[in-house]
Amino acid sequence: MRQLVALLALCIGPIFAATAKSPAIDSASFDANVKPILKNTCSGCHNPTLTSGGVNLLPYLDSATLADDRASWEKIYQKIESGEMPPRGIPGPRHRQAPQPQ
Repeated sequence: MRQLVALLALCIGPIFAATAKSPAIDSASFDANVKPILKNTCSGCHNPTLTSGGVNLLPYLDSATLADDRASWEKIYQKIESGEMPPRGIPGPRHRQAPQPQ
């Protein structure tokens, strides 16, 4: 779980720290690190057919949503950081070492 939070923090953290000026989004990093987690871990319960908690995360497979819908990404991040998601009994993402900042 901590690895998931660290990985998301590395990928979407700069968006939260941005000023009013729209930051550049690293789509390649998002596609390599965040998108697989959403697709493989979250979308089974949060999709157009089964919107657990009223949430469909499939639109968030697009990195542009980081800038376009910052408020939702903050909620996604908070749910994961607090341990509320994924819920108990639902396997989290495979343990991967978060990429190291360079």
